[in-house]
Amino acid sequence: MGWLVTSRAIPPAAGEAFIVEPGILEFWREYQMTWRYFETRYNIVVSNPDRRSSRVRVAMLDGVAVEARAIPLVNDGQAHHVSIVLGGGAA
Repeated sequence: MGWLVTSRAIPPAAGEAFIVEPGILEFWREYQMTWRYFETRYNIVVSNPDRRSSRVRVAMLDGVAVEARAIPLVNDGQAHHVSIVLGGGAA
C-alpha cells in the first residue's frame, strides 16, 4: 500500500507570502515538516482533528491568525512556527 502526502509551500516573490495547501489521507491526525527559506526556518505542523483530507480551517504564524493562502514570508534568520488545522465543510 502506498502513501500520498502533499503540502505545497509556494513562495511568490521574496518578502511577500507563501501558501500551504495540505492534502493528506483522512485518517492521519497530524504531520510536521520544516521548510527553509534562505536563513529562515518555518516549522509547519498540520493537524487534522476532523479527519479531512484538505480544507484549511485555521492558519497561524507564531501564534497569530493568518490567511492560509498568504502566510507572511520573511528572511530574518529566525525559526517561525506555522500551525495549520484542517476541518469544516465536506471532506
